Amino acid sequence: QKSTDAATWVFPIGGGSFKGGTAMLKWLGRFNAGRKVISSGAILAKYSGILRDATKFKGNFGLGKGTASEAMELGKAWVGKEYRVSSTGKAWISKNGLRQFRPPTHKPKLGIDQANFQWRNVNQGAWQGNGHLDIIK
Repeated sequence: QKSTDAATWVFPIGGGSFKGGTAMLKWLGRFNAGRKVISSGAILAKYSGILRDATKFKGNFGLGKGTASEAMELGKAWVGKEYRVSSTGKAWISKNGLRQFRPPTHKPKLGIDQANFQWRNVNQGAWQGNGHLDIIK
């Protein structure tokens, strides 16, 4: 059951905003395809919470755990439809240059795989926030 209240949610992202609403519910439908889910509201709350938390802090911080496929879907939502691939080919950058997603990679020093959700207030320079999603198998 989809809540109409979700259509009014706005999540701040790196000095801008991301309308959660219909786009998030469509994403949720694609994400849940073929899965047995307790309720779409619970999944929406969990994953919109990860994206919301990625916008809250400066510096490096943890965002919890998820699978590689979950990270990729969240990354698509983070950068939006019109993202571009970085010059190194290792990251996706939002059209406005304020958000970057780095798909899951192995971090040898930590011994784990992580995906990164990064943001900044201006479309150039250093990333101000860098949220890490630990990848579980």
